[in-house]
Amino acid sequence: MGEAQWGIEIMKVVGFPALLFFVWYLYHRSETEKWKIYLAQVQVENKQQFELFKSGMIQQERAREQMFLLLKETIETVSYHSQMLSRVEQKMDTNQFCPLVRKEPS
Repeated sequence: MGEAQWGIEIMKVVGFPALLFFVWYLYHRSETEKWKIYLAQVQVENKQQFELFKSGMIQQERAREQMFLLLKETIETVSYHSQMLSRVEQKMDTNQFCPLVRKEPS
């Protein structure tokens, strides 16, 4: 009610322009409040989007690390298999599987 009393007093003193100013003042104040609320909502939404993006980046980094470890283990396994195949091939080339070449009594 304080604003209404303030508006009536100004209108008595100044007249119709005071009424227009008072209406504009009330409209401006309500719009300012709406914009403050909207700004607060946008800030909250932006913070949520940032947190979502951040968690997505963390998950991608974890996935990359896991893929790197898996790749490392796969490379080690392939290297081991290559070494074993090389040994088998060498034994085949030198014919060490044959009991006659190894000179084992049968």
